[in-house]
Amino acid sequence: MTLALEPILAYQQVVRAATETYLNSLTTDDLDRVVKTARGDRSLATIFAIAINHTLIHSVRLPH
Repeated sequence: MTLALEPILAYQQVVRAATETYLNSLTTDDLDRVVKTARGDRSLATIFAIAINHTLIHSVRLPH
């Protein structure tokens, strides 16, 4: 089975553009908005910070 890479890359571009549009539309009030999560109520800014840190932790190459 062979997967075509072009549709996947095209989808990635669509998702990235939609994400950038959403992030650019956020206001300070939006980031201060508190949402319910499985780990308690958190501001949207806190959720983004956790997601960014999580991504960085998994993308750092650790020395052997």
